[in-house]
Amino acid sequence: HPYLGDHTIAGVPVVPVVMALEWFARAASALHPELALVSFKDIKVLRGIKLTGFENGGDWLDVHVKDVSNGHGTELVLELRGRDGARYYSATAQMADVTQSSSRSAPTLVLDPWKGEIYDGHLLFHGHDFQVIQSLEGVSNEGIAATLSSTHQVGWEGGRWRTDPAALDGGLQLALLWSKHVLGGASLPMSVGQYNTYFDGAPRGSVKATLHGQVKGSDRATANIVFTDEAGTMLAEMRDVVTVLRPGEPKLAQA
Repeated sequence: HPYLGDHTIAGVPVVPVVMALEWFARAASALHPELALVSFKDIKVLRGIKLTGFENGGDWLDVHVKDVSNGHGTELVLELRGRDGARYYSATAQMADVTQSSSRSAPTLVLDPWKGEIYDGHLLFHGHDFQVIQSLEGVSNEGIAATLSSTHQVGWEGGRWRTDPAALDGGLQLALLWSKHVLGGASLPMSVGQYNTYFDGAPRGSVKATLHGQVKGSDRATANIVFTDEAGTMLAEMRDVVTVLRPGEPKLAQA
């Protein structure tokens, strides 16, 4: 996973939530190859994963997956744990006989032109392999929209991708940019309520991400992010993405 060297905080590579989702998707498909992944719910970041062995021997992580219901499809409980049993991420997966489709489209937003840097090294600290925002359409209190690079476009190696982690991370980067716009300071993504997928894998072309959000107080916001391909077909969506101001950041006064 050499690209994780460009997802570094204080000199140490850190596993992004999108990689946990990719590993969960692979585990679910390995357990039930006859079924298609529909969604992840209750995605929780229990603790961050610092890859202290990234440059020296690597770090060991286990994906634990268990059936909790069956029928026409199945429901799975997944956890990402360390060798010592420490729990880092958890989620519930829904699988079905066929890949679901969506007739909905991305929301239409009224946006103002984007001003300023994107990857400033503070709010967005990402190195080259994670700089997936190709262009920003604009931003407003309603939301933000951008064109993103897909995992295939950035050239991440990793075999058969079951999600599009590069583009999904770009969506979360947009959540941080939008939160800065509406909250006035740098924030952190705290949770994702649900991830729905309508495409198995990562597309070859670029991805459009459209975020529609709401401020939930002086220090937090929530957003839904829709991902579409170049033809406008919905690929995936993240719902109820919660961002919270980092400690010590200024808060905007709420009316």
